[in-house]
Amino acid sequence: MWQRIKEYFAITKSESRGLVVLFSLIMFLWALNFYLKYYAKAHLASFGYEILKTEQVDILPKTQDPEAEKSYFEIGNFNPNDISYEDLIRSGLSERLSRSIVNYRKKGGKFFTVEELYKIYHMDSAWVRFQSPYLIFDSKSGDYATQQKVKLKPFDPNLADSMEFFSLGFKPWQISNLLRYRSRGGKFFKKEDLRRLYGIDSIFYRTLEPYIQIASDGINKENDENTTVALTDINSADSATLVSIRGIGPTLAHRIIRYRNSLGGFVREEQLLEVYGIDSSRFEWIKPQISLDTSLIRKININTTSEEQLIVHPYISSGLAREIVAFRKNFRLFQSVFEIEKLNLAKNKDLSKLYPYLTTGEN
Repeated sequence: MWQRIKEYFAITKSESRGLVVLFSLIMFLWALNFYLKYYAKAHLASFGYEILKTEQVDILPKTQDPEAEKSYFEIGNFNPNDISYEDLIRSGLSERLSRSIVNYRKKGGKFFTVEELYKIYHMDSAWVRFQSPYLIFDSKSGDYATQQKVKLKPFDPNLADSMEFFSLGFKPWQISNLLRYRSRGGKFFKKEDLRRLYGIDSIFYRTLEPYIQIASDGINKENDENTTVALTDINSADSATLVSIRGIGPTLAHRIIRYRNSLGGFVREEQLLEVYGIDSSRFEWIKPQISLDTSLIRKININTTSEEQLIVHPYISSGLAREIVAFRKNFRLFQSVFEIEKLNLAKNKDLSKLYPYLTTGEN
């Protein structure tokens, strides 16, 4: 019995040499992996090379208590290199760890990746995992502020769009926080309100303060009943005239003109809400300052206009344009604009917005 077992596990000299080579190869690969993972990373970083990683959240240590993440709070995007002690507390991090981060930065320490937060002794891994999607780190190619072209000019934080904020020196994550605050119904009533928004430090605020101009609620409320307010016709105004309207900057003026051209003119003031960048809050500021001359509307002759030209209009889909052309080609010319209701793609649809732009060519 023992002899049989011995014969079963017996190996030749060539097989034993193969096992030695295989074991040596395994040890070499293990050592190489260790070298690349630790030594090479530090060595390359010292020469200014940046090692990129994807899906950082998945490689973070997992918390032992998943329920712990429920005690943390989303405070928006933030940089762990400049976030204040109070905001760290507000995010759900303990006082001890918040103090440790601040002390680490005071001693010259800096974080460049999510993993480097674990330099802090007993760092809360659950907090890191929770906040990691919102972490923003400084660029190694230089300070963002020095690369950004800043052009200070008067602005209203309740009305400015993202491009205006960017030109004033706001960082992308600050713009994101500000626009999210406004989208939730937030409003700035005085200059100091901007300072309280997360991410606006005192130095940046002092730079902006002389240029902040917040309009009072209801532009026409300040005027007496006998006062005549000069209104701007948005169907004839050029870009320079539109910019004179409070709440419209150069970028928005360009979008309004481009959309007006594709429409053929505005029939109702509410159509401004279809322009990208104009929400209900901004529209309420703009509305008391504008007027409409509907005689300037450019109409589309559905009996002669080509399919390519029909598609240009925002209210006409490619399918509907194809059916309009097919109807007059295979059946007859339209005798009334309301006949497009007979088309398959127009049935059971509200065409009231489109009718003012259509004509059959008859006077």
